[in-house]
Amino acid sequence: EFALLSIDNLKFSFDSNDDKILKFSVDSIQLDDQSPQVPNPVILSCPKSEDKPFFDLECVISQDWLDVLYCSGRFQTIYIEIDSSMISDLFYLSNELIKPIKRTIAPLESTKIEESSKVISWNWLEMTPISICLKYNRKGKRETTIHKILPYVKYIPTMNENNILLPGVIITNLQDNIKDIFSTVSIEYKTAAFNQILK
Repeated sequence: EFALLSIDNLKFSFDSNDDKILKFSVDSIQLDDQSPQVPNPVILSCPKSEDKPFFDLECVISQDWLDVLYCSGRFQTIYIEIDSSMISDLFYLSNELIKPIKRTIAPLESTKIEESSKVISWNWLEMTPISICLKYNRKGKRETTIHKILPYVKYIPTMNENNILLPGVIITNLQDNIKDIFSTVSIEYKTAAFNQILK
């Protein structure tokens, strides 16, 4: 066993009487390192805060799925405690998982290509700021289990409870395809996280 992922009280509901109302929430998420060499096995902890779940999402979408009338995502604090060997293992493991599957050479069957660039209207998209409490240990007792240590992690200094605050996102009256919208939001979060770590 490499790691144990625990998800508590995941809920999903969908109502399509008039507009389509989608609700999703998860009370807490926790990822535990299964190596016996670590003093604290909890790598990732996303607990709920009082009566609020760690993450909840609510969307109101038109009947034709082309207008997002309202979409709101709310996060609670994320706690991360990790060392260089775990980062190295996660990197090599992810590379193994996303490797293309080898297939025998054969003529391709004709397939219908779905249009992925359909434009939709976002009247309101709101994501609350994400608070991350990060603790990183460059040298720990844990040994890598998948591959030799990733050489680049030795340049990352030890961090003791570094607080990172990713900005909230508010998008109004936007017309674009779903892929480009999520790409824009993702880039904004990645840039903010990098800038916070450099501080």
